[in-house]
Amino acid sequence: MEGRFEIKYKIPLKSWCVLKEKLNPYFRIDRRFGNYTVHSLYLDTPKLNSVEDKIEGHFYKCKNRIRFYGQNTNEKWFEQKIKLGDKSFKRREIYQTDSSYIMKPKCLISYERLAFECFFDPYLRINLDTLIRSSRRDTLDFSHSENNFILNPTWGIFEMKHKKNFPVWLLNILKESKMEKVSVSKYTLSMNHFRGRYG
Repeated sequence: MEGRFEIKYKIPLKSWCVLKEKLNPYFRIDRRFGNYTVHSLYLDTPKLNSVEDKIEGHFYKCKNRIRFYGQNTNEKWFEQKIKLGDKSFKRREIYQTDSSYIMKPKCLISYERLAFECFFDPYLRINLDTLIRSSRRDTLDFSHSENNFILNPTWGIFEMKHKKNFPVWLLNILKESKMEKVSVSKYTLSMNHFRGRYG
């Protein structure tokens, strides 16, 4: 698995237009993906080890999910995401419906993603995720029966990804925009919502 660095920021959407203007000379809408919907069914142990590892701030964290995009439920991917500090590694394979997974479904998370690519660095990417919602799950059910917003709909999650350290010019733009790095996990937000735990 090839690793990459990831940094996330929580951003009020009213600030996004200003930030986007500053990023326009360096980024364009991703020509392959652009704007699309992401659905992830997260799997975990009975003791929610993935959630607790995140809350306790462990250096090593691992999440498992079944992911598909838009309305295409016929093409799903099983993903295992391992995080070592700020660096992430992802293993991905086609989801087999007859596979037996030790971990069990916990929640289905969906959100709208706006993806950007850098004009001059193919490994530097940014995303804005909005309308982040979740449904509790204990079976392999990929349909939404409820839509609980786990982040205020007036906010989004801005994410940067790169195989190397992030360029100084990009970090300076974020600093000038008073963006603050946060350690945020959509899965942990979702499970804390259902368990009545916040913060």
